[in-house]
Amino acid sequence: MKPSQYNTLIEKEDGSLLLFNGMTNAILRIEKEKSEKIKKF
Repeated sequence: MKPSQYNTLIEKEDGSLLLFNGMTNAILRIEKEKSEKIKKF
């Protein structure tokens, strides 16, 4: 994942993450177990 002004990271109550790209309208769900690595990035 490359940092971009179009990426928005949304943390859900269950600990998972949603990554939304405003340029392509793509949505990626990241499970709780992997979310800590993404947050550090």
